[in-house]
This record gives sequence, structure tokens and C-alpha cells, in this order.
Amino acid sequence: MFTLDDAYIHLALAENIMQGHYGINLNEYSAPASSIIWPFLIAPFSGLAVASYIILIANTVFSLLTLLLFWLTLSPADTPLEGVAEQQTLLNVMLILLIPACNLIGLIFTGMEHSLQVMLAVAIICGLNRESLTARLDWWTLSAIILSPLVRYECLAISLPAAGYLIFRGHRKAGVLAVGVMMMILAGFSLFLVSIGQNPLPNSVTAKSQIVYEQNASSVFVNFVSGIEKSRGVLLAICLLFMLSQVISREIPESKRLLCATVSVSIVLHLLFGQFGWFCRYEIYIWASVLAVIGFMLKPFIYRNSASYGVLEKTLLMFAALFLLCFPYLLVLANIPVGANNIYEQQYQMHRFATEFYKKPVAANDIGFLSYRNPSYILDLWGLASNEALSSRHQAKHEHWMEGLVQSKNIGLAMIYDDWFPEIPDNWHKAGVLTLGKTRITPAMDRVAFYVIKIESSQEIHDLLKKFTLTLPAGVEFVFADNADLESRNGATR
Repeated sequence: MFTLDDAYIHLALAENIMQGHYGINLNEYSAPASSIIWPFLIAPFSGLAVASYIILIANTVFSLLTLLLFWLTLSPADTPLEGVAEQQTLLNVMLILLIPACNLIGLIFTGMEHSLQVMLAVAIICGLNRESLTARLDWWTLSAIILSPLVRYECLAISLPAAGYLIFRGHRKAGVLAVGVMMMILAGFSLFLVSIGQNPLPNSVTAKSQIVYEQNASSVFVNFVSGIEKSRGVLLAICLLFMLSQVISREIPESKRLLCATVSVSIVLHLLFGQFGWFCRYEIYIWASVLAVIGFMLKPFIYRNSASYGVLEKTLLMFAALFLLCFPYLLVLANIPVGANNIYEQQYQMHRFATEFYKKPVAANDIGFLSYRNPSYILDLWGLASNEALSSRHQAKHEHWMEGLVQSKNIGLAMIYDDWFPEIPDNWHKAGVLTLGKTRITPAMDRVAFYVIKIESSQEIHDLLKKFTLTLPAGVEFVFADNADLESRNGATR
């Protein structure tokens, strides 16, 4: 079981891609995935019973490759100092600490594309580091620059400055080629989405980014202020100051100053357009990249023999830095088991009721596991898989937009977070609430309300819910709404 429901959105899309359709419902198109390439990569395995394990193995491989890239970046081979054994010890300590510092284990269990995203981001930095020393451009560096935005759009914050670095360093053809290929693929995917009646960008991008949805300069400023108010945003701003100090230093070779300038631009772009949080995954690509550059720039200090700072002292300093700077990622590591259990207790139980008991179209705001391996229609009221719901939710001034949507799709049941929808239609009747059995870690809310939309179906749904409650895991509760009220409504329709 993954720690995030979003992973199952990708799987639901992937299983339909294997049937030649792009969307979570086979009878309509939608663009709910935050990644261009990830659903296609996992599509061949999406129909297998071991699909989740294959994704976990793939993410583990990506994380191990990330550590290999860090090893190449932080290796003391290009730092001709004495004390090889001490240097190797410090390198090993750094690699071990980078596992929690970059949330590598936490990303594996999300079941999403972030392990691949971080690997490609660190590959770009590693490649630029090597170029700054040798003036040679490795083929895999160029490949990582091109592929990163296909994994997640925000990687443009690294890929575009990296292409600019190549141009300034004399690799003009490679830099222009990278930008050209990136833009051509991104534009091609947008044209594909438009051709199937979707927005140029996936709804998951539009719904979660105020900048993309509103498309005005004030949204950029609001996003910047929101980011800089967060602890990770402040930390990135401090790292930006360090990078700028390296840029203006005349004691540092020009190639390394240009590298720091490149990463400075990436940090600024993320602060302006990027996001933070959601189980510590939105900012992790830029954070891992910054760590790689800082480690690369500080290698002479880290590996230099000093009477004041030996291996033990430097190790203690690095452990202290881990706890001070990366504490949120340590919390993620500790919360993985409960986070995955949350998905089992909430989204998987919703999936079970929809597929094993109700077996009809439903509406919901969390549609990942609910739509995966579910032949019935799913209406996404939050809008990741529905253009109509997304636009209606943003523009509507009253509750009737939901009523119109569910009626048009012949929906008889809704499973939603009450707090996300302040104005529930008056003719929706709450059947009850599904409540988590453990502390909430990854779901947005710990309670899911079940609403009967068609009054004539009230008794049928009530009976099914009674059977369903007998199969719930220990600790998970379904609390029925006022039965007397439900029965009186049923009687009024007879």
C-alpha cells in the first residue's frame, strides 16, 4: 500500500492507457496525472497483481542511482588532499545522511514519480559539476536535462538554467538542442491534450497551482510570499544567499561560479512558481540539487585535514545539520507505516465499498484508489479528472454546480470531505461518515462523508453500508447518520 492516494491516479490512468485511452473513465477523456511520462512508464505493469511491487522496486533503483550520482559528485577523487581513509569515511557518512536528507525512502513509498525526478535532477547537477571541472559534456547530462520536465513540469526550473549553463560554457548546440527538444515535446503533449478536449496542461497542475489557473502576475507574488513563509522556503532562500556569495567570489574558478549562478536561478524559479510540502515531495527535487552543489563547493573544506576538525567532529557536524535542516524528512521516514495504513483505512475502504458492494457510478474528491481497477464511472468533484468540475468549483457561487454535475452523470452516491465543500446540496442526504482508525498522516482529512444523492436509493445504500461495516478493519469506524431522519425521508417518498 502506497502512502499517497495520488499514486493510484497514475495507475488508473495507466491501466486505461493500455486499452488505448487517456483518462480514468473509459467513456471520457481526462488529464489527471501530474507527470507526462510516468503513467506511460508504469502502463505495462498496471494490470498485474504485483504492479505496486514493481513500482516500489523501480523507485528503489532510482534512489540507489541517486546515491551513485551523489557519490560521483562528492567523491574526493578531484580533491588532492592527504588522508584517503579519512576521506572515504566522510564520504560514506555523507551518503548515509543523504538518504533521509533527500527523503529518498519516503519518496519510494509514495509510489509516484518523485524518485525518478530527484534522480534526474541530481544527474543534471552531477553532470554540470563534472563539466565545470573537465569542460566535457556527458551524454547522460543532456538526456537528464531533456527528460526531467517530462517527469514533472517543475523540473523546468532546473533544466532551463542548466541549458543556459551549457550555452555560456560553449556547448551552444547542446544547450539549444536541449531547449528545443524539451519545448517540442511539452508543446506536443499540450496539443495532444487539446485534441482530446482537455486544457493545455493536466488538470492536476491547473488545480494545484494558483499561478497556472489565474495566469496573472499577482499570483506569482502570492505564491512567492506563501513559499517564503514556510520553513523550507526560508531554507532555500538561505541557500540562495550562499550560492550568490560563491558567484561574486573571485577566488572561485569561473566555471564553478557559473554553476552556482545556474542553481541560484533554479532556486529563484522554484520560489516564484513552485510549491512546498504534501508529504515533503514538491520541493525535494530542488533541495536535493542544492545539497549536491553545496557539497561539491565545500569538498575542499570537508576533506581537508584540520587540527580543529577531525573525522569525528565533522561527522557530528553533519549529523547536527541533518537534524536541524532536514527534520521534516525524518518525520516522513517515521510516518511511512502509518501513512500507508491511512490509505488502506480510507481510500482502499472507499474502493472496496464502490467495487464490492455498490458497483455503480459514484462521485468523490479523492479518486485515486477509487478509480483504480473499478469499471464503474467515477466523477471527480475536485476536478483532477473533470474539466467541468474544476471550472465549476472555481467559478460557482452556490452549491448547485455539484447537483447539476451528478445529475448529468447519473450519480447516486458521493464520498467526499465535508470541509472541502462548504455548501452541500440540500437534497443530498448524509448516510454516515467513514473515520480513520489511526492518526491521520497522509489523507487530507480523517473523515469521509457518504451522501445519498437519489432519495429512492437510500434504503439500498443503507443496507449495503450495514454489510460493509461488518468487513471494516479493526479501528476503522463507519458512523451512520440519524437513522430516524433517513427512514422518515424514505417514508416520504413512498
